[in-house]
Amino acid sequence: MRHIIIIAIISLLPLFADEDFLKGVRAEDLMVERIEEAPSEMVKEIEDAGFDYWFGKTLFSVYSPDSLLLAEIVSNRGLNNGIRLIYRKTKKEVKFIIGGYNIHWSPNGKFLAYDKMVPCKELYHGRQTYQDGGRWIYNINENKEERIPISDYYDWSPKANLLAGNQYYGDSLKFVLYDPSTAETRLLDKTLFFDFWNFSWSPDGNMLVYVVATKVEGNVELSPIESDVFVINRDGTGKMQITHTPEPEISVKWLPDGKSIVVERFKQTPDLANGGGSTEIVILKLTKREKK
Repeated sequence: MRHIIIIAIISLLPLFADEDFLKGVRAEDLMVERIEEAPSEMVKEIEDAGFDYWFGKTLFSVYSPDSLLLAEIVSNRGLNNGIRLIYRKTKKEVKFIIGGYNIHWSPNGKFLAYDKMVPCKELYHGRQTYQDGGRWIYNINENKEERIPISDYYDWSPKANLLAGNQYYGDSLKFVLYDPSTAETRLLDKTLFFDFWNFSWSPDGNMLVYVVATKVEGNVELSPIESDVFVINRDGTGKMQITHTPEPEISVKWLPDGKSIVVERFKQTPDLANGGGSTEIVILKLTKREKK
């Protein structure tokens, strides 16, 4: 029996080692040890999921982290479509957010982030039309809605009530971190093109990995000529470029083991006239820099 227990413990050691990889690690401590071809089953999963793999599925009904509230998209109220918040047990409606969609609960369930459609002044054939009303947050405890300075894609830290996203800045974007508790926005980085390609939180919520397009030519709005992967601490320090490859990276996702980042990249420079091109999935295997 003793030998069986020892063998079981030894077999679990790699799991604990993976979980501890990011303990005490900051962005400036990381570098790519090697780049591997992704397993065929992972490639198939990404191909099947498409956009959802990188940015998460669009859900129409989501429980809060404590399971007390249910946020659901309602589309049968005529012009008053939106998000309905109800108590899970009593089914009593707590709040109806007109025009709300795209539900994102904060880790502690105190905040609900969402997109919002708002009425336009123009009428189309006598009917009210709507336009993008930006990104919003509803404070559950204070029963308060507020618009936040986030432009498009955004994502909560897995460990804290911090929202990472992008913010328009002239003809380019800023990569920012927004704290709904203080309404403060922290600049993480500036992109060099009008669009921000992709980012992902580290499993411990202390860092972010992201892609910056460093050179764009021709009609390649979705196909940077040059782009690379960076990591940065959530306080905006320790920015590190971790890839220096000729293939332009476009999408990233930090895996739960903390030691691996999935990357989609172009196999070759995209066509200048039309953009696009064939892509491949690779895995960045991380290691820690030696301390001097």
